[in-house]
Amino acid sequence: MMDGGDRVTSALDALYLVRRRLMHAEAEVETCDVAVSAVPDVFDVPFDGLWLYDSELLLPQGERGVLSIASEDADAVSQDERQVARVLSANIESALAIVKRIVEAHGWGMRAGDSVDRGARFGIFGQTRSVTPFQTESQR
Repeated sequence: MMDGGDRVTSALDALYLVRRRLMHAEAEVETCDVAVSAVPDVFDVPFDGLWLYDSELLLPQGERGVLSIASEDADAVSQDERQVARVLSANIESALAIVKRIVEAHGWGMRAGDSVDRGARFGIFGQTRSVTPFQTESQR
């Protein structure tokens, strides 16, 4: 098991190698591939991504994550749409807080993964039967 100092040294070594690979990348897509493939070597995180857009709105979701709305068109998201996005974000944050309280009150756990379609899929574990939010009653 590595202590904090060993992890930092390992991360810095990985970062040095990534920097060298980034400097030799000859195209934007290659640069992005190098950057995304390096994240697990540098950080101990389950998800990573890199998006190149001209217009992006990032809305924090409490301690759970961030809602990203983006487009290649710099004028794609109007001021009115930004306000709607903030309302949507607040509703998502509230819903996640409610789910978190329910999960914790029952002693269950929750983990996020990739959805089949797009975005994230949340699964709840620790209850007597496994239920995901995408199952219908007949699938349970």
